[in-house]
Amino acid sequence: MICGQNQKTMSAHNRTSVLSLIHRSKQGISRTEIADTLALTRPALTKIAAQLIGTGVVRQRMVNGLRRSDPKALMTLNPHWGYAACIALTHNLAIGILNLRGELVYHERLAGDGVSRGSYRDQFDELLPQAVRRLLTECRDRPLLGIGVLSSGYVDRQGIIRFNGDLPRRNVDLRAMLAPLTDLPVFVDEDMRLLLRSRVWAGMSPEEYLVAVSPGVYGYGGPETLVVRGEPYAGCDGCAGQFRWTVKVPHEEAAVHRMMEQVAAWGGAEAYLDRVLRRDPEAMDIYRRVVENYGWRLAHIANTYNPNTILVYSPYAPLGADFVEAVSGVMKQQAHPVVCERLHVELGGDRTDRERLIAAGIPVLSRVFEDGLLVSPRRVRVR
Repeated sequence: MICGQNQKTMSAHNRTSVLSLIHRSKQGISRTEIADTLALTRPALTKIAAQLIGTGVVRQRMVNGLRRSDPKALMTLNPHWGYAACIALTHNLAIGILNLRGELVYHERLAGDGVSRGSYRDQFDELLPQAVRRLLTECRDRPLLGIGVLSSGYVDRQGIIRFNGDLPRRNVDLRAMLAPLTDLPVFVDEDMRLLLRSRVWAGMSPEEYLVAVSPGVYGYGGPETLVVRGEPYAGCDGCAGQFRWTVKVPHEEAAVHRMMEQVAAWGGAEAYLDRVLRRDPEAMDIYRRVVENYGWRLAHIANTYNPNTILVYSPYAPLGADFVEAVSGVMKQQAHPVVCERLHVELGGDRTDRERLIAAGIPVLSRVFEDGLLVSPRRVRVR
């Protein structure tokens, strides 16, 4: 009995490994390449291939080999087999649809910058059902695997949004809120954890120790997220890396308030960043203090986690290599030399609606590629 169970587990593992390999191969992959890569026997691979093709999640097409008389079959992922509905709850409320390949095939911003002034907090309880109905209507001809939700703030391990400054209350249970609208599975997680997970999903080495950090305009506050061997670390309550007051930086709350006042007088962060790009002396004085804050924050990360890579999500991304070099210089003054030996600092993404919606859908797609769930997705009705 134990032997049979082990055999069943190994079979499921092999099937998931084959499917993941096909997913990573954009142009298709032959059975010979799969067997050689995964060290599978031909009979085992033939059985797995039949299962995957039978469900429709994989397609097979013939192409010419080295000789026209020697065609070969390539196995490719069927991106239309299943979709993920995605919601991003940050300073914007955005929705989207992701195909099985992780490509965003539809997205729309329903509230936030360019749609409505200020926060959508007061309208959230009306806007969320509208957003879900809009998504389900857009998906009426697409088989759905589930709904993925990305939220800024603190999200615990049960998917409860413990705090999000754009929502009207704490401890928001989106699964309960969406239950009257759909019985699809709902996956909720925090902004930075999902963004970093999506980088691993897109091909970053799962063997790396990664940290993503987002210290904002002033280098004071913002979350950080750790990924160890491909898996985000959330902590016992899901709030690991969220608390700004655990990290000491040289220019803290009082200094930040003074910087904020000056930036507001110039017309806001966008105007300030424009001044920095033009090397305005007053703006550069603030920028130098911000760089010190960033550098101290990264030194804390280096000393605490000793990662391979730190991804910095920052509004200073337009400065490119100059910003990274300046921050890294401060970091190396504060961090232990040993932890900096193999440490690479680079800019993360722009944290756009598009990036966030793709990240929101990753836990839904992972049900197929990591958990091996090949139950046919459902075409849903709007309740």
